[in-house]
Amino acid sequence: YVGLLYQDLIASKEIKGRDKLPPVFPLVLYNGSSRWTAPLRIRELIADVPDDLSCYLPEFRYYLIEEHSYSDERLLGSNLASAIFRLEKSESIEDIRKVVDDLVSWLKEPEQAQLRRVFTTWIKRVLMRAYLEDENFSHATDLLEVSTMLAERVEQWTEQWKQEGIKEGIQKGIQKGIKEGIQKGIQKGIQKGHRLSLKRQAQLKFGSLPKDIEAMIDRADEATLMGWLDRILVANSLSELFGA
Repeated sequence: YVGLLYQDLIASKEIKGRDKLPPVFPLVLYNGSSRWTAPLRIRELIADVPDDLSCYLPEFRYYLIEEHSYSDERLLGSNLASAIFRLEKSESIEDIRKVVDDLVSWLKEPEQAQLRRVFTTWIKRVLMRAYLEDENFSHATDLLEVSTMLAERVEQWTEQWKQEGIKEGIQKGIQKGIKEGIQKGIQKGIQKGHRLSLKRQAQLKFGSLPKDIEAMIDRADEATLMGWLDRILVANSLSELFGA
């Protein structure tokens, strides 16, 4: 990049006659999520050479700023570079809105109007597309408008999530009620079948059943019914089957 810059300056005649090339500070601003692992000096990319040739190797190096190596606490403060880092590290719309509010308070002087517009354009066209693909921020022309729209969007989301939570709770309650109702209905049907089966077998073996015996069968739980159904095969009387 530095070499191409110098070529362009010479071709465009920005550098004239015997003028020297301007110094360039090579700065790499890295915002990736993984650590930066590339060498900082071009010499580290070149194979080893004999010592008497090492002085001819290029010594070019660049200065690295790795955004994710800065803690959130270190990025706090009225610094525009740190504001950019905070924006790129934002994990939610609320995080972005807080930085935008800081920028609104920092860039309030008339001579900073152009810088406000630059931040506004970048936030709308780059950051917001990653978070709000369906939102249209094109009519926002200032950071204050962006902040207001973000605040309104967060409020809308909060209400939407609240309503969706209520709706989901109702649906889960209905589904749970239906499931429990079906299970209870099945269990009730099984018990009714066991009661009818027990009465039928007892009538066939011992004759008509007294009212108090039928009432006792109707009140019995599932475990008791199954015990009686097992005993009816060997019982020789109603008293032996149901107990004295």
